[in-house]
Amino acid sequence: MNVSLLNQDKKEVKKLTLQKDLFECEKPEFLIHQAVNTELSNRRNAQPFFKNRALVSGGGVKPWRQKGTGRARQGSIRSPQWVGGGAVFGAQRKNVKKNINKKQRRKALAATIALLLKDKKVFILEDLKLKNPKTKEVLSLFKKLGVSSGVVVDSHENKNLVLALQNLQKYTFVTVSALSIFELLKFEGLIISYSAWEKLLERLSAPQKVVKNEKSS
Repeated sequence: MNVSLLNQDKKEVKKLTLQKDLFECEKPEFLIHQAVNTELSNRRNAQPFFKNRALVSGGGVKPWRQKGTGRARQGSIRSPQWVGGGAVFGAQRKNVKKNINKKQRRKALAATIALLLKDKKVFILEDLKLKNPKTKEVLSLFKKLGVSSGVVVDSHENKNLVLALQNLQKYTFVTVSALSIFELLKFEGLIISYSAWEKLLERLSAPQKVVKNEKSS
């Protein structure tokens, strides 16, 4: 599998050969769905929560004696009928966190990039350096590439690019370590610098196991 390395005028500089088995995956749709479902579930934060009678503080002492006061019997000031008492059948927090192992997450990311490569929506540029941090300048670059929305990947050291993308809703800037499958599916294309592409390939490659030499007896 080959992919073109482009300059900022969309002219091919050279061909890059990709590792064949790196982007091959059985049942990619299942893996991608599982990874996106996990990511979106783990993004959830705010959930309604009401304290029931057991969780409300106080109310350990009977407010008055059982008989002889003329009032209804009460066992605690934290009963649901009291002001400040516990809620009945109130919503409780649920654990919506999901896990996916590193190998599956890595394969799902590779499968997503493989889909973009198949549709020719991956643009690897020599560099993404801009002369000025101008939105107009970066939009001109994207117009030459022919991509109307996309994920832009580079390092935070490229400050002009980061500033130029701040006001654009159809483009988002991320680093290689923060690249997510959901964002790749949400936007049209992937625009990445060559240095970031090499780091991405390292991230997608399986870590090599270090074999320790056994000491001879």
